[in-house]
Amino acid sequence: MYQPILKNKLNELKGLEDVSLDKSLNPIIELVDLNKKNTAEDVIKYLMEKIPNISKNKNIYIDTPTYLYNELYDYLELGNIENKYNFFLKIKEIFDKNISFTPVISFDYYYESEKKGYKENIKFFKKMLNDFDNLAIRIFANETFSSSDEILLSQIYDFLGDELEDKHITLIVEVSKKNKSKVLDLLKEITEEYKIDQITLVGEAFNNDSRHSTLDVYDRIKNHHLINFLEIKKSFDLNFVYSDYTLVDKIPTKIEIDPDKGFLYYPFIKFTTEDGNMCYFSAKSKGNYNQYEDLSKLVISKIKHYSIEHCSTCKFIQEVANGTFHKYRSGSTWKYRMIAHHISTMGNYFK
Repeated sequence: MYQPILKNKLNELKGLEDVSLDKSLNPIIELVDLNKKNTAEDVIKYLMEKIPNISKNKNIYIDTPTYLYNELYDYLELGNIENKYNFFLKIKEIFDKNISFTPVISFDYYYESEKKGYKENIKFFKKMLNDFDNLAIRIFANETFSSSDEILLSQIYDFLGDELEDKHITLIVEVSKKNKSKVLDLLKEITEEYKIDQITLVGEAFNNDSRHSTLDVYDRIKNHHLINFLEIKKSFDLNFVYSDYTLVDKIPTKIEIDPDKGFLYYPFIKFTTEDGNMCYFSAKSKGNYNQYEDLSKLVISKIKHYSIEHCSTCKFIQEVANGTFHKYRSGSTWKYRMIAHHISTMGNYFK
């Protein structure tokens, strides 16, 4: 099983549309954008339109995270536990029997005191237990949040332990090179004391630290999160699931904008390989998006076992290289195509 994390903005969800339905994955969707809608109901209906195909026989995890600026969270005032609770009930009502979903509980810390924060979060969790049999609890890697998350987790099990016995609880934990040892110790402690049905380990698959420059025209990039995941997983006899932010950063970076020319960046193709790592192909000049055609030819020549049968993105790259697909110069197009390829590849890896 693989759990890609996607935000409902910047064309990320479109990457799901091109993924074959036979892939073994349960996406985690972070609701952070209003998508130009004015009500919770409209936001949810719009989301439902975006995920109809991939949601078949899948369980969609839905989070309203606060680790980054969240337009939707602020506008709908989800810091109020009644509003947040009603928001998840509205999702349940609209999805009905068409889409199976699990609420992800990211704890809130924007209260006037730590004590009140713990009290309000536990109250919210208890309300959610009344209406949902499947729940996920998310613990962030950020030092500001992680210690409070751990305290809240222990309090939830201390106060509500009996009520959790008949529930399916997923623990979503952020892991990185920096906190790997701490996460390992935390998981050993948690799994000895509490009933956890699934542990999902989240991290950034690729970042600048993992790039290795070569004499060739591309970089090979190690998926250090995959390495961390496999290393931690072997220490437990439990249900562990791999999760990443696909090919994007956890917190999206800004692209340079020229007042006259618009967006300026070096055209690139991130191509996840069958071993879970990546090849990074980058053009030589900024702002010339015709270079995607040459990059596509390069991908095909350098990737072993390249096949248009792998996924729709591989077919798309072949068509661009052949000159038979002409609308390929948009960065947003390449973004969702690369995401779709990554999801397909990691879905195969963990099938």
